Amino acid sequence: MTLRFHATRREAALVPLEQGGPRAGDLCRAHARDVRLPRGWALRDARPPALPDPPPAVRPAPAVPAPAPPAVRPAPAVPAPAPAPAPPRRPVRVDLREPRTPLLQRAFRNVLP
Repeated sequence: MTLRFHATRREAALVPLEQGGPRAGDLCRAHARDVRLPRGWALRDARPPALPDPPPAVRPAPAVPAPAPPAVRPAPAVPAPAPAPAPPRRPVRVDLREPRTPLLQRAFRNVLP
């Protein structure tokens, strides 16, 4: 399916697969069924009548069953070491009366004396 659209008329159309013209793209059957348009848009559905789904592919049964995966023993639980304590933080002193970077100077241009 091809999703075509006409933005000025706020209209979209689902048409059989085609090339050329303004279009949002080609969609598979499942995505064409679930198309959702923005509020205020109209959908013109020009799809042909629904065809039945194709039968699923038949796969031959395996001749020999697959071997079971080897048993894996879980590793013994080892407690994680406790994290080291963080060093104490020293307070940071900031002198706001005298901005030193050009960005701060512009920011405080009308505030500072």
